[in-house]
Amino acid sequence: MKKFIFTVFFILFLNGIAFCKNLKFPITIDAEKAIYIGKENKILFKNKVVVKNKDLTIKSNKLIVFLKKKTKTINSTKNKKDLIKRMVASGDVHIIFKDKEGYCSTAEYDIKNQIITLYGNVILIQNKNKIEGDKLIIDLNKNTSEIFSTNSTKVKIIFYPEKQEHSQNKNNATEINKH
Repeated sequence: MKKFIFTVFFILFLNGIAFCKNLKFPITIDAEKAIYIGKENKILFKNKVVVKNKDLTIKSNKLIVFLKKKTKTINSTKNKKDLIKRMVASGDVHIIFKDKEGYCSTAEYDIKNQIITLYGNVILIQNKNKIEGDKLIIDLNKNTSEIFSTNSTKVKIIFYPEKQEHSQNKNNATEINKH
């Protein structure tokens, strides 16, 4: 049962994070500073970085957007999201999607392989449910995820039953009425 709940939790979280897989809405990136580094084919965003796409928000101290190499095909494409190879957010990363939140030190999204990796003090929260570890790998193509911890710590998962409070209150009310 716990494995089922764990899987459901991650599927719900993945639906939110998979925003770049099928972009239907524009991505906006706000930051105090943006630097294009042509030789390395990347854009560096610094200080109070906020990435938004419809219902998804990613906040971090720094974001690096790695661009694909320029070719005639890419330059002529109408879909500019195809220019992005991968993105790396670092420094107090906070991911928000509807009722789900994630925290980590660094988050990397490999667009070609559709793999999102969260590193360092990973915490995922949905309602009261919470998952903690050191590294989380999410494969959007296979719809799988793995969470890892170091030898000194363990993966920690806390699940709360959704309707436990209501059923306990009903049982208590029934017991009181019987006496």
